[in-house]
Amino acid sequence: MPKKIALQFLEYKPISKKKNMRTLLLFLCLLLSALLTAQVESRPDYDEVVHHYFQRYSHPYWYGEIVISRRPQGYFVAKQLNLKTDTAELLYDFKNQSYRELSDAFRWPDSSYIPPDRPTADTLRAVEEFLAGTQDVRNELKQVPYYGYPGWYKDVIALCEEAERPLTAWEWNALGRAYFNYSTALLGFGPYPDSTDSFELPPGRGRLSEAQINRYLEIIEKELAAYGQLVALAPDFLTDIGPATRKYALHVTHAFVTLLYFQDEATARRVHLQNLYDPYLLQMARNLLNSCPPHAILLTWGDVDTYPLYYLQATEGLRTDVILVNQSLSRSSRYQQMLLGGPFGARPLRTLLPPRFFEKIAVCVVSQVDQPGEALPADTLFAILADTLNYRISPYSPNQYEVGIPTTTIRLKAPPDIYVPGGNRADAITYATNTPYLTPELVFWLDLLKANDWERPLCFTMGTFSGPNPPLVPYLVWEGMILRLYPQVPEEERPDPLLLPINVDRSFQLWMEAYDSDTSVSVIPHDKAPLHQQALVAGFRLLFELNAQNDPDRAQAIGHRLMQLFPNEQAPWDERWLLIARELGVAGDEDAAELISRTILKD
Repeated sequence: MPKKIALQFLEYKPISKKKNMRTLLLFLCLLLSALLTAQVESRPDYDEVVHHYFQRYSHPYWYGEIVISRRPQGYFVAKQLNLKTDTAELLYDFKNQSYRELSDAFRWPDSSYIPPDRPTADTLRAVEEFLAGTQDVRNELKQVPYYGYPGWYKDVIALCEEAERPLTAWEWNALGRAYFNYSTALLGFGPYPDSTDSFELPPGRGRLSEAQINRYLEIIEKELAAYGQLVALAPDFLTDIGPATRKYALHVTHAFVTLLYFQDEATARRVHLQNLYDPYLLQMARNLLNSCPPHAILLTWGDVDTYPLYYLQATEGLRTDVILVNQSLSRSSRYQQMLLGGPFGARPLRTLLPPRFFEKIAVCVVSQVDQPGEALPADTLFAILADTLNYRISPYSPNQYEVGIPTTTIRLKAPPDIYVPGGNRADAITYATNTPYLTPELVFWLDLLKANDWERPLCFTMGTFSGPNPPLVPYLVWEGMILRLYPQVPEEERPDPLLLPINVDRSFQLWMEAYDSDTSVSVIPHDKAPLHQQALVAGFRLLFELNAQNDPDRAQAIGHRLMQLFPNEQAPWDERWLLIARELGVAGDEDAAELISRTILKD
């Protein structure tokens, strides 16, 4: 497929039905943004405080990392050196509504108020770099009143629960977020946890005591109660991951999955999963699960391509032979151990990794600056990892191991008899991260292939392209709505998704026999749109390939199938549908092509 066509289809430019509707939506978005960022009283926002600081005090890349937090008293500033945070100082006082002077610890070496030789452009660059590096703080402070210091969630809880008036939707969302972060702090992770809240847990899965489980469930119950109030008050309230209804559903399932990998399935089922997702999300989740071959491993990325799938496995027993691997969660050793055991009765996975690997966060590190040109055989990598003497405590964290390796480019042999669509089989694949380290999840994914001798199909949802592309991307092949890894000779080192090869027969079968869609709902940008767009990309890839192979009958069938599953009433057809119309015209179906074009022009 030409790159120009691929980029055209991947570029999303929705066509509004009416100009006045577009104007109304823009006004509502601006109004919502103002409501989300509004606070109890007039206060400077995070960006304004950052500008004030860097106009008067030191730059972060000269004096260590600066941490700016918002607390009940005001905005505080602290220096973080060697992972230790100094005592914070008050920069902006909420009570007096004024800025305070900071101590000499934050001043320039000559103690001048503003160095005369510091250009304005230098200050602005420092501000921009700091704001870019603290985007998570900026986003969080749009959703909670306090953030950026250990135990911030308890101050938010106190503020909301002690209010002498009914809470607004923004405040119910803030309370839910606070209790959610309280629950993660109990388990020893999350942003800015108070260490005194964390359970004392030995390494490994299934180590929670009954008292700890009850405490976790108590906090989860309060979190879900807050989100339940938000749904009752404003079901369409826009949270960071979509409408409040979706936020509630995802967080219920998140609690279930957390207990699944921290403890066991019986404990996880103390979180009740019932009537959480709308039919559209559930059907798209079914499509993804049913895309997988038997006993597959499906790597997912975000919330929407992970938790509805877990929900179906837990409540309907659908495709429990498929092991879901969320790429973010797979950094956790407890999550890895849960996967190896086979959740929901799936066939367990073999591993070459020793128990030491799962005790802490194990990172493989290259000590020399220049890595050797030759790839490291996977056998050698796992021999290094098998020797417990190679594990040393990281100087950066007592909870992390470092394992020295000569290079992060790994070569993994493929079985000689393995099937590859198109027959362009490679003797081995090269697993290259182009970094001086291998994080635990990267090692784990490689272990899934090596230890199981390629017997468990390794598949990816298209959502994985939203995050850092894994080293396996050049070896992926489209199969319906997912991509499957094969030991093929890659055409490009980092290909675009639409340029990857496709298993035509398997994809055609899935689209015609296995897939469905709830056409009664409307797809909105902040809710169902990502899954909708990914499905269209997968369908277009098959349609284009069928025309490239001069198969007009099946091309027409897929074009009509896309029109049936994703009608204009569900989500207005946009510029991408013009590309679908063009391919239908190439296949000889001028009537369908004209219908799509007329519909787009009419709307």
